[in-house]
Amino acid sequence: MLEMCDRDLIHLQGPVHAAGLIVKEEGILGLWSGAAPTVMRNGTNQMCLFWAKNNFDRLFFSKEEGDGRTLQPWQSMTSGFSAACLGPVATGPFDVIKVRACHLLLVSPPENCARESGTIGV
Repeated sequence: MLEMCDRDLIHLQGPVHAAGLIVKEEGILGLWSGAAPTVMRNGTNQMCLFWAKNNFDRLFFSKEEGDGRTLQPWQSMTSGFSAACLGPVATGPFDVIKVRACHLLLVSPPENCARESGTIGV
């Protein structure tokens, strides 16, 4: 959308207005344009969270899956908070990729991105 018009002329009036412009210019599927990095990031985050929670229950409190024991709320909170710290560490690279890709698309046409930053910089 930004490649089609001068960035200084765009004045978005909110999310509904932005969605309307995207649908008008790119069609309904334009709303999901670029969703792959977000899906990869969120999927990785959830995978890390579920994997780490069970493992931290085992490590901190000797709780095994299906053993019938119930953790106290503070115990579950401790292992849950610890597990939640792993997600951002694992998904950080996806955030860097998304931010740099968005910045490069705003600053420069896509064909110049690789030339200016190299494939590693993109």
